[in-house]
Amino acid sequence: MTNKNRGFSSIILIIIVILVLGGGYWLWQNQLGSPTSKLVPDDWQTYRNEEYGFEFGYPSNWTIEIPGEGDRFYEESGFFFIGLDRQNRQTNSVGAPILGLAIHGNEKDLDSFFVFNDLKGEKKDVIISGVSARQNLSIGQNGKPAISVGFIVNKNGFLLSSFDSEGDETVNLANQILSTFRFTK
Repeated sequence: MTNKNRGFSSIILIIIVILVLGGGYWLWQNQLGSPTSKLVPDDWQTYRNEEYGFEFGYPSNWTIEIPGEGDRFYEESGFFFIGLDRQNRQTNSVGAPILGLAIHGNEKDLDSFFVFNDLKGEKKDVIISGVSARQNLSIGQNGKPAISVGFIVNKNGFLLSSFDSEGDETVNLANQILSTFRFTK
């Protein structure tokens, strides 16, 4: 085989590889859907927060609760809080929602953020909407599996945690919600 033929064969091989990879990517995006499309039902609602620049999906039979002025939890917390709960659910004695998203300002790094929130359990680094995050799996106060996932964007520490965990169902739902999390600014 001459050098000219080897060069031509190499070019053809590179073109074939590019076509196969490109076709596979197109098929994955258009025919198979994205990974989150298989995890999240079509009837979910979207919560959007313009101030902190994010949005996420949640089940249509759930409600978003944002404590306001005069609310005991709001007054004591010193951070922005969003509660997620099933509609018409009997809450525990503390009145905690199943899941909550707290946003703390002036956070520097995940290690200090997790120490501040006293998170103990099995930790694993994950990615949420392209951002490095840390997942913490533990056993909650009610003896059932619990989850907390923290990440920092623009010095704001985001922490999604289960409060009144219903076990693996709550952990799975938290992961579904996080798979829809997206930053809007």
